[in-house]
Amino acid sequence: MDANRLLAKPWLPGVELFHADFSGQAFGRHSHDAFAVGAILAGVGGYQCRGQRHALPAGTLSLMNPEEPHTGHAESPRLVYRMLYIEEARLPALLGRKRLPDGFRSLNPTDDGQVAAGLARLAQEFERGDALALESELLAVLELVFVRHGG
Repeated sequence: MDANRLLAKPWLPGVELFHADFSGQAFGRHSHDAFAVGAILAGVGGYQCRGQRHALPAGTLSLMNPEEPHTGHAESPRLVYRMLYIEEARLPALLGRKRLPDGFRSLNPTDDGQVAAGLARLAQEFERGDALALESELLAVLELVFVRHGG
């Protein structure tokens, strides 16, 4: 697996893709100013949010709404995941809508593999740097996630 890395492009502000490969890393209570869409690839992740403790095995999504406080840690010796961060203000233009979609209701639904595969393709497009292909893959992932898990 690849080491931790953050993928971003200056011509695509407000959009970042984080590939994480952690052993024992814990994150205190924090929030993000963006929607977070993640897929657990290996190991078991954990966090506390909305007054509950959650464990996320491989094949689970991790979805967060902007400004939603949570913690984070690895439940297993090693945790590998991809997490897409997208600022709220970027969504209407990217999705071709005048208003924002509703936030995520469920924070850690099971993934049938489509979102994880989409995030993998998105990572490849970030590496290649083809603007049209990157934005096309980003749109596909966002539509899939918000149709299934958002409003």
